[in-house]
Amino acid sequence: MAFPVSYQGYTSLSHTKMTIEETVQNICIGLRNNNSSNIKVTGSSITFDGNLFGSLSNWNIMSMVSNGKIDISKTDGTTEIKYNINFIHSFFLSIFLIVIVSALIFLSSIITKDNGLLGNIYYMPIAWLFIFGANYLITIIRIPYFMRKIVGSPKK
Repeated sequence: MAFPVSYQGYTSLSHTKMTIEETVQNICIGLRNNNSSNIKVTGSSITFDGNLFGSLSNWNIMSMVSNGKIDISKTDGTTEIKYNINFIHSFFLSIFLIVIVSALIFLSSIITKDNGLLGNIYYMPIAWLFIFGANYLITIIRIPYFMRKIVGSPKK
């Protein structure tokens, strides 16, 4: 699946003196510190699973990520980090939450015989955009800075 459940991007670090192995090691440490699990290294590639329920803080950048793959390469003193991250768990969890809330609104309108409540169901796509869309956007904006930070390069 593509957008909105996955995102591909890259960040470049120029003039870094780290080897690819040191970069891979720093990224693994950063992923572990942010509650990622099943971290596997194959050469200069890292695969990992996020942890939707593992963090109490929504500031944890990996809280929305289901899994991902990171590839590191180095040419002419520039380290390039390519990443592919998936949001499948948070995508379906947000849909599930919206369906539950919509069902509760529907049931309460039947129980109270207040048809005015049904008008609130039309706000559910907006709620979904807020629950999933805003978190998705924040995560894809933060991911390049996160990569630079855990590798040890100053922010650009």
